[in-house]
Amino acid sequence: MSHDGRCLFRLHASIVILDPQRRVLLVKEGKESIRNKWNLPGGHVDHGEDLAASAIREALEETHLTCQAKHIVGIYTQHKAVRIVVLSDTWAGTPSAGDEILAVRWFALEDAIALPSGQIVGNTAQVLRDVLNGKSLPLDTITPIAR
Repeated sequence: MSHDGRCLFRLHASIVILDPQRRVLLVKEGKESIRNKWNLPGGHVDHGEDLAASAIREALEETHLTCQAKHIVGIYTQHKAVRIVVLSDTWAGTPSAGDEILAVRWFALEDAIALPSGQIVGNTAQVLRDVLNGKSLPLDTITPIAR
């Protein structure tokens, strides 16, 4: 927090949905600032919300898939945001575009990483490189504090 009590960072949770063929499900953003760029499903963490639960909620809202978090891929900073990314290789449903999403599409992991920077959001390619390299932290790396 800043000296005047304002938060200096936004907190986001994203999810890598990986199928058995090592394809990743990306969403094409409809939000004006990142319109038509591919991204991981994700968004803002609600006040008091568990980080993995936030990523799972965002996956449902953006892809209509019910996911389970397996592990944390990493914690990333960019500009004034912190992005927590979890991985899911277990889900139910058929992917389709949710609110503010123009399309959903499966990409081979290597193809998604190779997307030109103008076609993919921020540090998404770095996150996917970390997935390809097996980066993994246990879900209990982040422990909620009881109130």
